[in-house]
Amino acid sequence: MGRRSHSTESAWGPEHAERIRQDLHESWRWLRRTCETLLEELESLNGPVCGEHHARRARLAKAKPRLETTRDAGEYAVRTLPNLPLTWIERSAVPVLTGAGESYDAGDLWDILECVERNEAGLVLFETSAGRHRLDDTITGRVLDVSIDGLYWHHVDVIFQELPDKKLDGMVIHILTRDRGLRRDHASTRRRPSVVEAEVDVMLLAPIGIAPKVDSVPVRLVAALHDEVGIDESVPLHLEVLDEQTRAVFAA
Repeated sequence: MGRRSHSTESAWGPEHAERIRQDLHESWRWLRRTCETLLEELESLNGPVCGEHHARRARLAKAKPRLETTRDAGEYAVRTLPNLPLTWIERSAVPVLTGAGESYDAGDLWDILECVERNEAGLVLFETSAGRHRLDDTITGRVLDVSIDGLYWHHVDVIFQELPDKKLDGMVIHILTRDRGLRRDHASTRRRPSVVEAEVDVMLLAPIGIAPKVDSVPVRLVAALHDEVGIDESVPLHLEVLDEQTRAVFAA
């Protein structure tokens, strides 16, 4: 009865890069459709509504910024993913990265992340999970605590409603997971994807009186990837180019 093949569960590694890209592409398309459906529902609830619909409208109105951010970030990801090299973080490197990330204070994070170039983007997958992330029920309909099995980040212009004419440097971090429940949600009729997006996190790269999300595991991991990985012996993690589109990071 609908038994899942072992190959579906085990397709995880740099040799499966092409399939992983396809799965992420489908995941972002699913998220975009879901966000658009919820935004259309919000629009349909304009005007007088009963008590039950009033509560639903209030909840969707509160979630609107996240829904729009997730939809727009997904559209950007679909366009840029084919040209972005994939970096595979080997098992030996994961505890080094997580340990470095945990050691940073707020000042360390600012110093590292302020050096990120505006046009820089990264896509990494972890051989073993690099931590946990808790996401709300805005899109999934339930609160979940999921594994962090990959990250994709890129620059974004952040605009606040209070400052509509001012663009601020920001970073979008897509949190990728192999959580079975989310993979089931994103599954097509053909098979369950190997990895999907759990949530989108947006942070500022220039202080304006707002503290960075120093307690965010994804932010700390991105900082550690910038600070701890290189091609010389001065850093604890080494980068090896496998081919034009794939690289690997391992502990020295």
